[in-house]
Parts: sequence; C-alpha cells; structure tokens
Amino acid sequence: MAPAPETKKAKISTKLTGSKADGSPYTLLQSTNFCQSADVTIISSDGIRFQLHKKNLALNTGGFPPLEFTSTTEEPEQVTLSEKGHILDLLFHFVCPQRYPNLESIEMSVLSELAEAAEKYEVFGAISMCKVVMKFETPNHPLEVFSYATRYNYLDLADKAALLVLGTPLPTIASRVPANALVAWVQFLLRHIDHN
Repeated sequence: MAPAPETKKAKISTKLTGSKADGSPYTLLQSTNFCQSADVTIISSDGIRFQLHKKNLALNTGGFPPLEFTSTTEEPEQVTLSEKGHILDLLFHFVCPQRYPNLESIEMSVLSELAEAAEKYEVFGAISMCKVVMKFETPNHPLEVFSYATRYNYLDLADKAALLVLGTPLPTIASRVPANALVAWVQFLLRHIDHN
C-alpha cells in the first residue's frame, strides 16, 4: 500500500486572469492562507476563505469589526464580508507582513473596488497605494478618479480630475459623486464658464 500523501500547511493559491484596459492579460495570485496558525477566517461574498491573524488586522487596519471573541474550539473565528474574493485577496496583501502587490497592472474597475474596500476597512497601506495609483491614472480615467476623490475628500486629486471631466454631462457627474461634492462641482463649472 502506498504511503498517504504528505500534507503541508502552505499557501493555497489559484490564478485569476483578466485583462487590463489596453487588452493585455494580467494574472492575479489569489492566496487564501496568508498566515500559518491563523485565528480568524474571513469569507468573501463569493465564498473564498482567507486565513489571517487578528493581530495583523488590529495593527494594520482601523475599520475591521472587533474580533475579540475567544472561540471555545480550536477552529478560527469566521467573519463574512461583502467584498468578492479577488478584492479581499489584494486588500489582505496590505494587512500581512509581505510585499504589497503591484497595483499599476490591475484594471480600473478592480482598483476602484479595492480603493473602496481599503477606505471602508481603513487598511492604511492600501489607502495610500490606491491614492498614488489613482493619481497616476487620472489622465486615463478622469471620471473614475474624480468620483473616488470626491467620495473620500481628496481635494488635490479631485481638482486635477475636475479639469479633465469638464465636458461630462451633469447627470453623469451627479450619479458618480456625493451630493455635497455636486454643489462644489456646479460652482466650479460656473467659475470655469465665467473665466472662458
């Protein structure tokens, strides 16, 4: 009889593929076991499980729900989040002690979802990196950047993107920005029209 295969507690991974805005392919590594001997399992809305340490969440985020309950079993505590697995995969790279992923190679829709999750859970490293990449992407995706910047009050970034979305119809802008930013947008438009 053959010996049973050796099991390892190593990183479990699968590859997700997609394409950038220019049509070129990219591959995203989806790691479901970020930490050995994890004490919390985060489950994405599409059922992907991520093994993490509560300590990493506490040290590197400000917005995850408190995970203070002690389990009476040896199983890690489980928390389900509303984000999809590929977004949480990117987000958790900013929570655990490891290199940050290269966000320049992901498509804008994924960057926008990641930026929203980073802001929601206050993942500070991801917030900073998303803002940097959004600034870089302003010429290519001004409406998305303007929407992001106005939602999270990044005025310097909103000002840069505003100049690039001047010709965008007001209903489109209204559907993408918070109400308080819409008032500022209309005032900006009126000032811009008066100066031209």
